[in-house]
Amino acid sequence: MIDVALVYGEEMHDRKGCIRYILTDRVLENTPCRKHNGRLRGLCVIVSTDEGEIVTAMWLYKLRRKTPRRFPMRHTVKNFCWS
Repeated sequence: MIDVALVYGEEMHDRKGCIRYILTDRVLENTPCRKHNGRLRGLCVIVSTDEGEIVTAMWLYKLRRKTPRRFPMRHTVKNFCWS
């Protein structure tokens, strides 16, 4: 699952020296892994830009839920609050 996130995940720089790779339905829809999008949705892998090592992998439960069709997943990712 981590390999899929690193290859297909949406990159978000956090300006703290890390890159977050996030898997959403939109990202997975045109990949060979689209049949597993229910399992992969919401996976976030954080990688250090200095060393290139994986810092952590976690589930974003806010994204893991299936959102209504009127709210696109990209909108949900952009407004997600990192604490």
